[in-house]
Amino acid sequence: MVALGARSRAVPRERHDAWRRARALGPRRWIPGGGAHPRGVVGHVLAGLELAAQVVAPPDAIVLPLGTGGTAAGVALAVAALGWSTRVVGVRVAPLLVANRWRAMQLARGARRLLAHRGVPLPAPRAIDVVDALGEGYGHPTPEGEAACRLASEHGLTLDPTYGAKAFAFLMQRATGPVQRLIFWHTFAIPDPLAESAA
Repeated sequence: MVALGARSRAVPRERHDAWRRARALGPRRWIPGGGAHPRGVVGHVLAGLELAAQVVAPPDAIVLPLGTGGTAAGVALAVAALGWSTRVVGVRVAPLLVANRWRAMQLARGARRLLAHRGVPLPAPRAIDVVDALGEGYGHPTPEGEAACRLASEHGLTLDPTYGAKAFAFLMQRATGPVQRLIFWHTFAIPDPLAESAA
């Protein structure tokens, strides 16, 4: 059983009880919030490998939000496994302490070791490029992000202000320069906290 810390609303006692009861289901593993653990990164590697079947040629860059780093780490490993020269650009949307190149690369190396131990060797990923879009802080909207939300909604794409909007805003700025083959890797925080709490 894998216990995910992301979006967990359980109080410590409830988490402890769930962890204890899960023992009957088999080996337990704890994955911290955001999936920022090599085991969680493996899922992002698989998603990155799926991308190869969806594009006619490797993109020049993949732009994604950089929070705890798991998504960026997995995509960087997938790009390496595919033999692409694609740049992975993490748009930092969380404090530098948790959202940084070093941490993301540590997660990528950890996942690579985990896979190698299971007989799936992967080449080392190139460094992840990191750009800042934090603004006033984690979860605080930015004017650029709000403009990105409006544009995206005109095309049927929902962005959340914490992750997607800030990363998409960087992509919009990038689109004003020389055009490249870019992919926006869409991730969510909680798009509508009121809707989720009502569920």
